[in-house]
Amino acid sequence: MQNNKFYEKASLFYGEDAFSPLFTVVAHKYIKSNNPTKAIEILENGIKNTPNYQTAYLLLFSAYQMLNSSEKSLKILENYRDTFGESNSFLLMKSLFEESKSLLIKEDEILRELNEEILPEFEENEEEEFYSESLANIYEAQNAYVEAIEVLEKMIIQEPERADYFLERIEKIKLKITKNGN
Repeated sequence: MQNNKFYEKASLFYGEDAFSPLFTVVAHKYIKSNNPTKAIEILENGIKNTPNYQTAYLLLFSAYQMLNSSEKSLKILENYRDTFGESNSFLLMKSLFEESKSLLIKEDEILRELNEEILPEFEENEEEEFYSESLANIYEAQNAYVEAIEVLEKMIIQEPERADYFLERIEKIKLKITKNGN
């Protein structure tokens, strides 16, 4: 509860003074509430105003990591190194970056394997057609009797328990064809 009050006060103060280093507190709140996009917006503006504030770079790096943005994370990492040198914080960020990159590679490999397993199965079933009684009704209403019969014949295969009903419908449609001379 006390932590929320601190965030509220920091947000108020930051709102009045964009040059205040409290922007990192506000950004950290957004990161903790799983809103890295808002945190990035605040941090990037804050870094423009306070370019030598290490915490801002660390949080910005974290926010981009949350979005799996390797390219931007790497850019922040390089900017940090160029500005502050290869400190312990830099080495930690570098380690986290490399770890996340290897996790993304593993994730890609897993997805590729899944696709290789699933796609052939999907492609086999791709030509499988589905028919409905509604489609047969539409064809019949349009006097497309041959198409209606074809659908009903396929419905017999799809729903064998209703075969008698479909056969009866087919016979009625054949009578219509005979009557109308279609």
